[in-house]
Amino acid sequence: MDYYGGPVARKQLDIGSSDTPCTTRNGQPYCPTAKNSEIVIQGYLTRAGLDYRVMGGGAGTSQKYWCQAMIPYGAKVIEPVGGKWRAAYNNEAGRNALKMYIDALYKDKVVAFDHKHDAEAFGLGISAMFQREAWVVGYLEKEAPKLNYGVFPMPKGPGGWGTVGNTMGLALSKSSKVKKEALAFAKWMLDGPQSVFQYDYTGWQPFPTAYDYSSLYKKKPALKDFIEYSNKPGHTVYDYENMPAISEVHNRMAERIMAAFKRADLKDNAQGIAKVVSEAAEETNRILADHGMLGK
Repeated sequence: MDYYGGPVARKQLDIGSSDTPCTTRNGQPYCPTAKNSEIVIQGYLTRAGLDYRVMGGGAGTSQKYWCQAMIPYGAKVIEPVGGKWRAAYNNEAGRNALKMYIDALYKDKVVAFDHKHDAEAFGLGISAMFQREAWVVGYLEKEAPKLNYGVFPMPKGPGGWGTVGNTMGLALSKSSKVKKEALAFAKWMLDGPQSVFQYDYTGWQPFPTAYDYSSLYKKKPALKDFIEYSNKPGHTVYDYENMPAISEVHNRMAERIMAAFKRADLKDNAQGIAKVVSEAAEETNRILADHGMLGK
């Protein structure tokens, strides 16, 4: 989800009139942020309009890039072919995704490298919007309790609408001597009261979405949208492929796109962007081949 801050931002983004203010303009994913990275919303926020994830840990950077740019254009990291896999972003959709970030940095200038980023920047009022998970709600309650903010889903685009989940669960060891008790504990952990407690305490969405979380929403109303949009028609929650190579695939792709983000020469440089995307996809395929998982 994307976070937005302040009543002025709410008015500018027209929150409430549509599912997401980040939608399409001329067929392209678009968020209505001002184009000046120094003064974004006059009298309220400065420096960053939409704080794109342009640096940081590899897995997190690739995930945000996947949600913010690849999904709206219809680009996939990998796709199945003949029982195996291959890179699926060396195409127009993949090139448009990278161009979206390059334009944000060097043309529209809604984000830069030389200001604070992430939850800290949002809490301090340095960014008007940024993309993060539900745990930020608890962080802001502690670090910026007076901040007026809300959340909305990722941008819609000509290729899709959705976000990326990172599904985790409780596992039962095959060699366990207490399987009955362990299974009972796992079921108890997923029961209503425990799901509500975990969501409140950790800030990570529980897998069961049909329980009554209304008591929690009264304390932390922003958490409601994280649950409701996971079930909204037309909005897809994608997940990582369950394979040994997947972590390396995403981390290596992140290294390449983060290097590309620092290249001002890629502005209005379709050939340069195409070369970056092609070389990244080649490495993705090499990783898959190393694991015996490359499809032709």
